[in-house]
Amino acid sequence: MKDLLTGSMMISIVTLLMLINLNLQAQTNTYKDARDGRIYNTIDIGETVGFKENLKFETRLSHCPNFNKNEGDCEHGNYYSNFELESLCPEGWRIATLNDWENYFAFMKMKFSIADKQINIDTLTEKAEGAMVIDMSGKIKLHGEDTPLGLEAIGWVEGNTIENYGAITLWMPDQKKRDQNYHVHIANRSYVRHTHEHHIIDVPDKVRKFCIRCVYDTFKKNLE
Repeated sequence: MKDLLTGSMMISIVTLLMLINLNLQAQTNTYKDARDGRIYNTIDIGETVGFKENLKFETRLSHCPNFNKNEGDCEHGNYYSNFELESLCPEGWRIATLNDWENYFAFMKMKFSIADKQINIDTLTEKAEGAMVIDMSGKIKLHGEDTPLGLEAIGWVEGNTIENYGAITLWMPDQKKRDQNYHVHIANRSYVRHTHEHHIIDVPDKVRKFCIRCVYDTFKKNLE
């Protein structure tokens, strides 16, 4: 029993330290993108440093400035085609992958003290690999400036139009399967992670463009 209590106390201490670290890093860290001079807030999570904002870098295929019809379309983040994912983040940074997001969701589950039995995982019925993960307790909060990543429900682009159903969609490539179509739809208390080609590469006038988050692997810096 003593060993169990000691282990429980250690987990609580580690959790507390992680939360304190996240709050401090969110307030103090910034990164300047040398390509356009934009400054991004960043946050430390585990062995990565991540943008606390969606990338806004403009490219030939991005929604802004080429295709946006309304001023301010990309005020909270640009939208990108999956054809250019490998060249979007600044030098030394990369797009947050499936593994990065799974680690973040695991952290949020711990942050809100959500037990496994309070999570419902439904396999999608469409012909796509993935699942819908729902917090049945109603406690988790994935959107808002007060969350570690400051996610906002800004939808995605379909053709030339921004579609928004109270969620944000981000590219999250699956490195193991080398699948560039993998993405995640994040609502406030649930998320869907999957891959498919529908409206991504098959219908040119309805091609979807999603936001991205860039991350930096701190362990690589330690090896340099």
